[in-house]
Amino acid sequence: MLKVLVRGPALSMSGYGEQARFLLSSIRNRQDIDLYLIDIPWGKSNNISVFDDSSNWIKELIAKTAMTHSQNPNHSYDVSIQITIPNEWENLATYNIGYTAGIEVDRVSPVWIQKGNEMNKIVTISQHSKEVYESTIYEVSKNEEVVEILQLHTPIEVVNYASRTPHSEIDLELDLETKFNFLTISQFGPRKNLHTLISSFVKHFHDNEDVGLVVKTHTINPSIMDKERTRFIFRGLLNNFPNRKCKIYLLHGELKEEELYNLYTHPKIQAYVTTTHGEGYGLPIFEAACAGMPVIAPDWSGQRDFLYGKTKERKRNKSGKVTIKEKIKPLFCKIPHDLKEVEDAAVWDGVIEKGSRWCYVSEGSTAASMEKVYKNFGVHKKRAKQLKNSILTNFSKEKMYKMMNDALFSEILSDQSSLVEEIREVAKKIENPKERVQFLKQQLLTIQSQKHKLEILKNMFNSDHCYVLSCGPTLLSNNANKLKEIIESHVTISIKQAFDIFGGFSDFHVYNCGNFKKYDYSDFKPIVLEASTAPYKLGECDLKFFIKERDFNNSVSSKKNLEDWTLEKENLLRPYGPGIMYEVIFYLIQHLGFSTLTTVGWDNTLIGKDPSKQHFYDMESSEFCKEDFIHENEVAKSVPIQTLEYENNLTTDCIIDWYEWLKGHGCDLKICSSINKAPSSIERVVI
Repeated sequence: MLKVLVRGPALSMSGYGEQARFLLSSIRNRQDIDLYLIDIPWGKSNNISVFDDSSNWIKELIAKTAMTHSQNPNHSYDVSIQITIPNEWENLATYNIGYTAGIEVDRVSPVWIQKGNEMNKIVTISQHSKEVYESTIYEVSKNEEVVEILQLHTPIEVVNYASRTPHSEIDLELDLETKFNFLTISQFGPRKNLHTLISSFVKHFHDNEDVGLVVKTHTINPSIMDKERTRFIFRGLLNNFPNRKCKIYLLHGELKEEELYNLYTHPKIQAYVTTTHGEGYGLPIFEAACAGMPVIAPDWSGQRDFLYGKTKERKRNKSGKVTIKEKIKPLFCKIPHDLKEVEDAAVWDGVIEKGSRWCYVSEGSTAASMEKVYKNFGVHKKRAKQLKNSILTNFSKEKMYKMMNDALFSEILSDQSSLVEEIREVAKKIENPKERVQFLKQQLLTIQSQKHKLEILKNMFNSDHCYVLSCGPTLLSNNANKLKEIIESHVTISIKQAFDIFGGFSDFHVYNCGNFKKYDYSDFKPIVLEASTAPYKLGECDLKFFIKERDFNNSVSSKKNLEDWTLEKENLLRPYGPGIMYEVIFYLIQHLGFSTLTTVGWDNTLIGKDPSKQHFYDMESSEFCKEDFIHENEVAKSVPIQTLEYENNLTTDCIIDWYEWLKGHGCDLKICSSINKAPSSIERVVI
């Protein structure tokens, strides 16, 4: 399984925070990666205050990563994805990906190129950012002689944001006195050029009592202190217009996604307007367009990716024949602009370099564009609906998530696809099944993706016989010499502590978090599988499976949806059995392709009323010390006998279903146990 570290401001209420959460959501359900997350702050922005499934999952990832690093400070990763400005990219893994919002100006900083060339790949969010990154070239001179050309060599891909149209029944109860209102959303700072928009609006609509401008903004964060600071700035801007009839409405503070969407769809808010100097993407503009609002914006930078859409044009030739052609055209109202050098106040060393250019709009051109939409609203609303349809089609969550996953992993994983087939071809030629296991064990160590590991193992043991050794009381009731003689020549799967007794004969070892111990594989090296509710690995393993919930009602024994959980369909998640046999073992047998399965020590029966006396190592007559077999999470200490009895009845009732399911997949189940209550139609074996 690919160990992937994401580093970014995942909880920040900022643009990069939105970007981090979008990436995490797009890869959340991958079953071939083991995901970790280091959360970093972003400037002075606050953290999001929303508590939902997504934010809780993010916090669990952060906690998992912190625990992993505390236990092993040298924990290494196969892939890092770093969501921040390129100045901060580092070599954190074998393969490093920089994910940036890009740049609002016409060139990137030299340090961006240097850091970019240290990455294996770059992903950005707009064609503008990609083109600027790729086209920036610096000449490095020494003694007036050019000694180096500094430019990007790392491949860079674009993945846009996915469309968002959340259902909203929230009424913000805005007290808007004006009939027609424009909306803008941005931080109040040099880059967003908000002062030009406000001045343009007030001067042009000064005497119109029917028009308003709703400004959702802040200077640093959504705090009360920031609100007062923002009000002070607004008063300074508006003091020059004491007799204005138009209205300016200031909104400040954090809004949930549904509340923001309510702004875009509010019946008294008709159009979105921005005088931004430039955008890496322009998420608020995008969200307004997703909601079907007419957009007024400069035709420059990241927003161009989504403000153009396909339209159909009907044309009639001289003979009267009508043809329909598709054209890409702007579906927004453009504000004319000029490209000029950024002002000194906006220069940010290492990010926005002095001498770089971005767009400027005049107050007159801004006012004229707003007037166009105000006077011809029907025309612009029709275009906005066309744009909305274009975005919902071309920027769907499914498409953008796929693009993101392809950009991040297709190159890494495709390199191993051909290797999978090569390994399978060699393995099939090894006649001895136990020697075949050892070859496969070594090859799995070279494979990163759990999906590819499972592809290698698929049907590798067709026509072979398998023995599964479980930890029931009857495990050691058999003829030990005869059992060892049998498993010496047949593929053997040991469950949990059965490995302590038969490790030298075990080809596979399967454990979970119940009655857990740290196993020693220094002498014997089986293929190891872990299945656990813990999102992090408990021990050394080749395949790590995650059991999402432990609910009897949703268990595979209750639902009997056995076919839904094959390892081919679910590479990472496992159902709640209950029990390791139903969660992993039978599915592993089916996946490997065995024709016959004999279980030894799978008793599936409670011995008396003491939860702590149910295994070969903890029976009254046992010669073993239980403490040598359990290091943590002893089931008997947390699960009452009544729960175990219910579980026992549930799993016993389901045995015939598993027998028939295995039979349907070409595997005959046999049981070696004197106390298992399985139906008599299932063959019993005596060893």
